[in-house]
Amino acid sequence: MAVREEAFLRDKADHLDFSSLKQDVEVLRKDIAKLSNSLLSQAKTGAESVVSNVQAKSNQAVHQAEEKIGERPFVSLLVSFILGLVLAKMLDHKSN
Repeated sequence: MAVREEAFLRDKADHLDFSSLKQDVEVLRKDIAKLSNSLLSQAKTGAESVVSNVQAKSNQAVHQAEEKIGERPFVSLLVSFILGLVLAKMLDHKSN
């Protein structure tokens, strides 16, 4: 084979390798994009689930507090008043 033919075949092989590498990189880019979208979707679903659970538990706690206050409104008012006095004294003591 002549030197030119060998160089031509080598260039052709290099070009095929480069084209193959280019296609592989494109496939990899698409796979990474799909994976990113999938992870984002899973994160959103998980976050929505956590928010829903927190809302349900906070609603339940508020409902329970309302029931306890409704059972003994005078005692609840007295306890709130006493706690307010204690907090006021603590804050007044810190400022002096």
